[in-house]
Amino acid sequence: YTITDFMLVNENDDIVYAVPRMSGTLGQSVTHPLDADFTLSPSGGQPRVDLRLLEVRSHKASDFGYASFKRPGQRLSIRVSAEGNSKATAANAFIVHGQDTVGRYSLQPKMNRIAIPAGITEDHKLIISKDGYAPRYFGLQEEMAKKKNINVVLSPAFTLVAFIDFNVSSTFDFYLGGPEGSTISVDWGDGATEVFELEPSQVNVVHTFPANGNYAVTITGDIDRITSFYSFYGQAMIDAISFQHLADLEEIRFGLTRSPKVLDLSYNSKLQAAMLTGLDNLEELKLPEKHRMLSLSLEGPNQMSGPAVDRVIDNLYSNVVGGNLTNGTLNLAASWAQEEGDDTLLGPPSAASLQKLHLLKQEYGWLIAPDPFE
Repeated sequence: YTITDFMLVNENDDIVYAVPRMSGTLGQSVTHPLDADFTLSPSGGQPRVDLRLLEVRSHKASDFGYASFKRPGQRLSIRVSAEGNSKATAANAFIVHGQDTVGRYSLQPKMNRIAIPAGITEDHKLIISKDGYAPRYFGLQEEMAKKKNINVVLSPAFTLVAFIDFNVSSTFDFYLGGPEGSTISVDWGDGATEVFELEPSQVNVVHTFPANGNYAVTITGDIDRITSFYSFYGQAMIDAISFQHLADLEEIRFGLTRSPKVLDLSYNSKLQAAMLTGLDNLEELKLPEKHRMLSLSLEGPNQMSGPAVDRVIDNLYSNVVGGNLTNGTLNLAASWAQEEGDDTLLGPPSAASLQKLHLLKQEYGWLIAPDPFE
């Protein structure tokens, strides 16, 4: 193999260091100028290629053997912030053409300069997205013609990534509760949108998708008035979900299905009850720093480690003691299908966490199941 070019760029995508080529005057000043050859052999081993990077600012491009250090192609500057907060925030950017994604970028909380692929047409779209916010869409060719920075302000949303497998079902089915008079709009991510009226007893939010795969579902409207979420038995397989802006969420029942690795409920301080049973991929549950929950069922099987379970117990214990929350219920069965008499706990918890569970039972009247103290 041959390395023909090697350069480093800064956050503005400017070239700041480069390895000289033999054809440049600086090629004589380094031991290993470019082109640099190296070999990979079937027997394995790591090849070593010693290259020296030099600063470009004190030299001409021709000194390095290049005609110019100007990067080919066009650049676009993007800054993202959230509604109600002028501070820049991290986000993701995608360039899409029909069903194809031709560019992916991780945007940092600053002005970002991204390289735009050649051959952009009026059919290419720029999508700016962030979990918990409604995505923004731009005509890429139009934005490039403006030659101005794009300042994107994202609006809060209830977002989730649906996973559709026709071997299970082509429909995606969950329930939301909220006060009468509340309305939400659902963008299903496949071109379809629907409006639903919330009900205290929950409304069925269901959609049939056209093909297998992931779909970015965005819910806007009166999301801050949603009080309950329900999805069980694989009716809604979810790879990511953000409850960040559901300020009035009081109850969540989610289980026996494909799930995200992390379930973040840290923003939902009004949460009173959570049933999280058999979430296949769950590795971490984040609870609000302060809450008044009196019912938590965190049954396996899932992927939560002992330390992850310890963090849940520590959070619950701190809130019970701090808020004098008595007569609550905590279920930490390693599996929802455990036979009677099987007292295996999820994790399992550490000795220090077991001591906290014992104090919850003895001093605050909490029901612990399975009960390791009987």
